[in-house]
Amino acid sequence: MWQISNDKRIKNFENSIKEHEDQLFGFTLFMKGIKALYGHDKTIMEMNERAYKNIMERGEKALSQSKQLLDKVSSGTEDIMELQKFHFPPICGPGLDEMTRRVKLLVNVYENLFPERPRQIPLSTEDYEKIMKEAMDNF
Repeated sequence: MWQISNDKRIKNFENSIKEHEDQLFGFTLFMKGIKALYGHDKTIMEMNERAYKNIMERGEKALSQSKQLLDKVSSGTEDIMELQKFHFPPICGPGLDEMTRRVKLLVNVYENLFPERPRQIPLSTEDYEKIMKEAMDNF
């Protein structure tokens, strides 16, 4: 019977964490880009901000829990099979695929425009506009 090594399980889980971190960062880029472009339109902003808040809360909670679990597995205080039981919020499926494609594109544009720039450093309104324009040109 074929089995995945523990190192492979850990690496796969780390990749899932990275994928979800990128997803949340892409949502942040999307929201700040929307604000830069359409901040004057209350209706657009209210609708997007509600959805953004819910997505970020679920995603950040899952990322925090996943990192804690990974630390426990790495330290030997939790069985490695627990990694397989962990469920991240979905980023693919009906209603999610298009948004996932958009946020991945935004992350790619960010990384191309600002290579090596730490994500936690705030961008200017002009930077968000540049990211959104570049993403729209490539969508």
